[in-house]
Amino acid sequence: MIELDLPIRGPHQGIPLTQTGTPLGEAKAAMVLVHGRDADALRMISLLATIDLVGFAYLAPQAANNQWFPYPLTAESHLNEPFLSSGITAVSETITTAEQAGIPPEKVLLLGFSQGATLVLDYWRHNLRPFGGVVALSGGLSGSTLPKPERVTTADNTPLFLASSEDDIHVPLTRVLETADFFQTAGATVATQFHAGVHHIVRPESLAVVGEMMATLLAE
Repeated sequence: MIELDLPIRGPHQGIPLTQTGTPLGEAKAAMVLVHGRDADALRMISLLATIDLVGFAYLAPQAANNQWFPYPLTAESHLNEPFLSSGITAVSETITTAEQAGIPPEKVLLLGFSQGATLVLDYWRHNLRPFGGVVALSGGLSGSTLPKPERVTTADNTPLFLASSEDDIHVPLTRVLETADFFQTAGATVATQFHAGVHHIVRPESLAVVGEMMATLLAE
């Protein structure tokens, strides 16, 4: 596992974690949901209203002032600090909450939208290990350029689903494709779903794929 030197405290630490769904002590699987800019944890959880499955615990961290980092995901990384690293820490802490409740990473599904997708992907970039699945909706890895993976196969065929509009007003398609290539090289099983237009939204077609991933985890 590639460790990221994360801050112990930051602007997004100390905010209560939103938990719903099946209680952690009874759940067979967990989903970490990370909201986008100008949204919040409850709004992120509400996306699952049509696919809520018994057996899943839902854990959603909250950004300070509803924003994880101030500049676009393609900005120089240092411009988004310390907010970006603090957000990645929030994702890490949420995963730890699931693990401490007895849910292994292979039963944890990471899902983020927009800035939340970037945080989920950045966390995984620095902690390449198997998960039950990773979903990035309208987002990609951060940074002005992307490095090559430091090792291969460490993602161990983890399913990665990337969905975006072809001309998303906030996320360049090239960055989504670069992100797909990065994790495929790292050993993930990558699936993509692209839609015509410029809309920066979560589409029902994408949620249908998420529902299938959830059902697979419960059935295993």
